[in-house]
Amino acid sequence: MKRYAVIATIAVAVLIVATLAVLYFRTASALRVADAQAESIAAELLMAQGDSSALSAQATKTAGALSTANADLVEAEARNKTLTDDLRVAVSEHDLMLAKYLDEQCPNNSTMDFDYTSNATISDGLSAWVGDRSGSVTNTAWEVIWNNSRTSIHKVWAQYLEVFIVTFEDPDMDATDSIYYIAGHCYLDR
Repeated sequence: MKRYAVIATIAVAVLIVATLAVLYFRTASALRVADAQAESIAAELLMAQGDSSALSAQATKTAGALSTANADLVEAEARNKTLTDDLRVAVSEHDLMLAKYLDEQCPNNSTMDFDYTSNATISDGLSAWVGDRSGSVTNTAWEVIWNNSRTSIHKVWAQYLEVFIVTFEDPDMDATDSIYYIAGHCYLDR
């Protein structure tokens, strides 16, 4: 349910951004139309140099078109500001929900003390952690990534398969002891 809330928040943010883009292009289009009208009116004014009443009418028409275009621009800017504010609120709400989701997926396990002596001791610790969350553990396995004995992938089967990337301290590689929980997208221990 929480994932749907995150997806819904993202969808609202995308909708707001799309609306902003439409308003921007409509405003730009209205300004292009107003510029074209102004150029057309200016050309007509040049042709009607001898007729002062025609010039006056054209000037009034141009002023009206410019006034309308300016009013449209002011309205679009106000809508743009409102939508930008709405987007900021939606992004803020999304960030809060994402943080809450990640906290639930990878809570701070200060009571869990992992023993980084070997892959076997890490496997025992991960089995205990998964067992506390998901029930009884049915199987565990690990494999070394490439030929680097300092990093391994641990798999723990309970109700579901849980996968972790374990890095052992290696000063030559500037690596510290850590466990990355794949399903939770976070470090379980660092």
